[in-house]
Amino acid sequence: MKAQIGFGLALLALVGCGSGSSSGRAASATAAATTSASSAAATTSSATGAGPASSTTANPLASIPPVLTGASESEGFNDRAQTIVLSGSGFFRGAVVRLAGPTPHLAIQVDVQTENRIEAVLPAGAEPGAYTLEVETAGGTAQGPSYTVRNLLDVDQAGAFEVGYEDRQMTGASGDQVDVRVYYPALTKGQGTPADSGAAPYPVVVYSHGFKPFAFSAGIDYRNNTFLVETLASFGYVVVCPDLSSNNVYFGSNGTGQANSQRDAEDALAAIDFAALLGQDPTHPLFALVDEDRAGLAGHSRGADGSLIAAADEVVARAAQARVKAVVAFAPPSKDSRNSNAALQFGDFSSIPTFLVGASRDSIAPISDQQDILALAGAPSWLFEITGGNHSQYKDSATRILSDGSSSILLTEQQAICRRYATAWLHRHVKGLDLPAINARILNGSEVVADTRITGVTTR
Repeated sequence: MKAQIGFGLALLALVGCGSGSSSGRAASATAAATTSASSAAATTSSATGAGPASSTTANPLASIPPVLTGASESEGFNDRAQTIVLSGSGFFRGAVVRLAGPTPHLAIQVDVQTENRIEAVLPAGAEPGAYTLEVETAGGTAQGPSYTVRNLLDVDQAGAFEVGYEDRQMTGASGDQVDVRVYYPALTKGQGTPADSGAAPYPVVVYSHGFKPFAFSAGIDYRNNTFLVETLASFGYVVVCPDLSSNNVYFGSNGTGQANSQRDAEDALAAIDFAALLGQDPTHPLFALVDEDRAGLAGHSRGADGSLIAAADEVVARAAQARVKAVVAFAPPSKDSRNSNAALQFGDFSSIPTFLVGASRDSIAPISDQQDILALAGAPSWLFEITGGNHSQYKDSATRILSDGSSSILLTEQQAICRRYATAWLHRHVKGLDLPAINARILNGSEVVADTRITGVTTR
């Protein structure tokens, strides 16, 4: 790449391109017309666009060292391309713009508009951190303002935002008032803090906790899944966590797992509606910041069953306009233990990309249950098993649920596995990030294949 750029710049020194002449104006137009998706290609086409180099037509202005004095932006998010305007002097056709740092990144488009102004498009996918903006021409290289890349892409690092939260009530599908906790991207961490609108509008994720018996919760609670939901909020999601225990019909008269999961599904969809209302309320901090048409459903155990049923119900209700774009299901059972272990009926969620997670020491919903559900899924969908994990460690507490197996890995390890791959899955299918850093961490990506903590990776 350096050799390519150097050759292009050597040619530039021989080509007349000053913007103060008619040849300069024509050169600027040529540069704009030949900008491509590749910095190297853009540099080469700009350098050769005026025809063969000739010493008799060389413009001495092209050898003037550039000066970079300002930039329209001082930071940007790495999940998207960023257009930036650079000001200074000595800018000529064929200029190269880059983020200079430990890992440099070339602009994917460079439009030299005048000798004092460049419009450049910085690429998505840059590593988060501090960079220096640079402009390189035949006359030399100018360093200018600093530029910070904020992380909304790399799931193995912290997200760009602080996390705020609030406790509210929403109207459940059955008309009852359901307690909810809402997590969102914030300017400062804590309860009720102002939202950060920097990358809005934000997609919605509804997280449904596992089945919560009245007498023994074992750490199961709608506020007890921060290991994942706070991470999602830091990456630019609005996360709604409803309290599903108020709709518990599992132990009621004629109560079944099927009926309970159906109620959970209805409240999961009601939670998307609730998030939409917050985004439409001019008095609420999330006003105009919510994109409910890009939604994901996630959950654990019976909450995962409810998420799958909700996805199928959403497709029935809205068809191609379904708001739900992906499901993450941690340890969903496939059978109804309150109805002679009859197969649960999930409906048709095959059009929704589905990620299923099992654990080798799960004595409540073993991997065979998730395999049953994968058989109902469409493409793309996938499943893996956490080696040494159990049913109880998909929450903030390692408190073991009655009849579950003992884990042989730490709570933090099981959480880290779930957090990494669930975030990547939602990035890909809810946010639509088709980028190498994400694709390596889903399905049969290189990071999945290399991860010795998981086994039995199966895709559809």
